Amino acid sequence: GLFVFMLAFPLWISTEMLRTNKNISKRIAEMLPTSTPMFLVPLMIPVEMVSLLIRPMTLTLRLTINIMAGSLITTL
Repeated sequence: GLFVFMLAFPLWISTEMLRTNKNISKRIAEMLPTSTPMFLVPLMIPVEMVSLLIRPMTLTLRLTINIMAGSLITTL
């Protein structure tokens, strides 16, 4: 799991930084779903940022579990 994370994380962080550096206001606008009520906007941006930051870890965990399950099934 750690090996996969260490390979994927630098690629993920560099693409996110490049996307953010190009146009930060557009990047923030992408975090808001269409037709979001104005009173939810201050809540939605932090929620989407947390989701964005957790994504590499959850995908790494998912890949690791799938690899382990595949290995377990092939040894049975």
